[in-house]
Amino acid sequence: MNTAYIRSFCVQQEQCNSLGGHLVSVSNPRQYSFLQQMTQTAGQTIAWLGGFNLQGRWLWIDREGFYYTNWSSQLAASGSPCIFLNSASKLVWSIRCRA
Repeated sequence: MNTAYIRSFCVQQEQCNSLGGHLVSVSNPRQYSFLQQMTQTAGQTIAWLGGFNLQGRWLWIDREGFYYTNWSSQLAASGSPCIFLNSASKLVWSIRCRA
């Protein structure tokens, strides 16, 4: 993944706020698959999700319960504070919030 072309989590969240929304939360594989399709349709391969790690606890920015955790690896689950989807993978990836 080339992170040089990704805006930071905070910048993306601010963009969503300016439009009256927020980054998306994911509660099941069907929603994740739908978001992958939308990302591909937009000509993108990755997109920020509204999940973040605060003091060792994963939360969704919209305060939904954090139940869908199909991590790319165990390291990803604890390695970085923000998450994104990859349109080519059924797994959730974590990364620094500022790419």
